[in-house]
Amino acid sequence: MVIKLIIIFIDGLINSVINCFNKYFDFKTRSSRQEFWHWQFFRLFSLLPIIGIESLGFKGASIFFAVIFLIPDISVQVRRFHDCNITGWLYLIIIFLIAVSFFYQSLFLFCFTLFILLYLNCLKGSDGANNYGEKI
Repeated sequence: MVIKLIIIFIDGLINSVINCFNKYFDFKTRSSRQEFWHWQFFRLFSLLPIIGIESLGFKGASIFFAVIFLIPDISVQVRRFHDCNITGWLYLIIIFLIAVSFFYQSLFLFCFTLFILLYLNCLKGSDGANNYGEKI
């Protein structure tokens, strides 16, 4: 039973990562919660070896990592908002609020903005079609 659950998780993870790279510049369709969170899981755990490489003295690995994952990360976030029938431009506002929180060193604004982002990413997607297409 446990092995079957692990296989299902790994299969979903692989399919989600492939899907995110295939939809590199897709800012118009939808992404499910599963696809979004599998992508975040993959991104987090692929960062761990990069940190290890940089600790050995190879500088610039994290910049390379950030450049490769920047566009698919933004596009999956926009598609996740679209799945909840929310405009993707809201993500730009959230990024702006995070930048303002750093500029003014406001821990409250930073935490509040991250809470809103987490809440929106945990919302159930729209059933059936919405303004951004059919349910995936």
